[in-house]
Amino acid sequence: MSLKSPLRQGVWKLADDVGSSVSQACRSAFQILARNNRRRKIVDNVLTNPSTKRKTRHRLQYRLQSLGRGAGMTLRRAFHRAGFSLCLSMSALTASAQDNAVPALASPAELGFDAARLAELDRTLQGYVDRGELPGASVLVARHGRIVHLAAFGQRDIDTAAPMADDTIIRVYSMAKPVTAAAVMAAYEKGGFSLSDPVARYVPELADVRVYADGEGDAIETVPAQQQMTIENLLTHTAGFTMSFQIGTPVAKLYQQAGLQSATWFLDGSIPDLGAFAERISSVPLAYQPDERWHYGLGFDIAALVVERTRGQGFDAFLQERILGPLKMGDTGFHVPEGSLDRFASLYARNADGGLVAVETPQRSAFLKPPAVATGSGALVSTILDYYRFAQMLCNGGELDGVRVLRPGSVDLMLSNHLREDQFGQLAEATPFGFGGTGTGVGFGYGGAVVLDDEHGGEGTYMWGGAGSTTFFVDRRNGIVAVLMTQLMPSGTYPLGDVLKTAVYEALVDPAH
Repeated sequence: MSLKSPLRQGVWKLADDVGSSVSQACRSAFQILARNNRRRKIVDNVLTNPSTKRKTRHRLQYRLQSLGRGAGMTLRRAFHRAGFSLCLSMSALTASAQDNAVPALASPAELGFDAARLAELDRTLQGYVDRGELPGASVLVARHGRIVHLAAFGQRDIDTAAPMADDTIIRVYSMAKPVTAAAVMAAYEKGGFSLSDPVARYVPELADVRVYADGEGDAIETVPAQQQMTIENLLTHTAGFTMSFQIGTPVAKLYQQAGLQSATWFLDGSIPDLGAFAERISSVPLAYQPDERWHYGLGFDIAALVVERTRGQGFDAFLQERILGPLKMGDTGFHVPEGSLDRFASLYARNADGGLVAVETPQRSAFLKPPAVATGSGALVSTILDYYRFAQMLCNGGELDGVRVLRPGSVDLMLSNHLREDQFGQLAEATPFGFGGTGTGVGFGYGGAVVLDDEHGGEGTYMWGGAGSTTFFVDRRNGIVAVLMTQLMPSGTYPLGDVLKTAVYEALVDPAH
């Protein structure tokens, strides 16, 4: 291959102009800008060929060695400290690379942010990594559709020292629920159902479901439902379903016995489709009366079935056609393709000593193949840039890059509170694991919590998180989108949602911009 190829010449120029050690971090940063296979092969050749690797190392180590903060720091952060924009530096390499390139960062000051205060967020997250509390993390902050801050810290895999990056593939778990809610709204726009319709009209398996009243185990007593659950109840966690891990309710134990484990029921094929899931869950009583209280449950899996039956196609196909495809979320789906496995993060939890232990590696992940059932509660993987595109679409009122995904009215419904005041306290009990923050002053929209007043971080802000400690929020009034990705089970181990919100609003020094 010619040494005069545009990408290779660009790599040499970056070596001279910037400097840092040739490491996995360097490889990751280059590969972010060379995502298709042809360009990645060119970069790999440059970085692995003994001759070119040795020459590059000598050039890079000679210049600006102080830029790096360690092997886990990507070139992007080194460029940021030097006052450069990595994607601008690479933009001259080839015009065709623009489709997959990371957007150029906007000036924080132009959009009302104090860059120094945004840097405090970096230091906070780096502190979590340095103390061994998080394996790695990435964070993105945008305003008025322009990214003002994008950074990554630590590692996506501790054993291999592979760095976290903005194209690292992450298990977003319950951050799939807002995406499912958007799919339901897209189906709603097509007609065929109303959000106030009884679920049993489309899922007759649930027509005669009973409700827990008293007792445990074989001595459980049930009563008839006082009213039918609606589609809106599914989207607001007020339908009466629970989850298998919520052992505070006796019904959770029945879920476990029925093979309705919250994060795995859709994997092994013992429940072959969403219809079979509806039949299985109908054999277990509801934990609460429909619309009685907010309670985190498997309603979004039934919502996915409503989409299938009203649109006449699989939920995964509809999701791709109406949400993921139009938003160009190419790294988001129900499994990680083989060609992307090198970007997939390991999943961690804390051991008894407070250290981190891998509970799932890319090579042994359930996400290596599509699940037996494409469902709506928490079976997606994504990247920080992909999920940002989804969140920005919501912030824009349903449109992104000139493509209309949802009507403004549908987004208004999604991002508005639908709970009664007597249900707020029940939500507050769950939000530490919901988005890694306090639940004070929040209600609930479709798939996510909604801030009710400015005292608790931007009235009308929509936010949620996932079991792997991921979190995001959308503040339409101030035009702010923020996303934080990491992989630590369980969510709520650290208040990362509060950390993100607090840092962003403290950095917003001129809201009028």
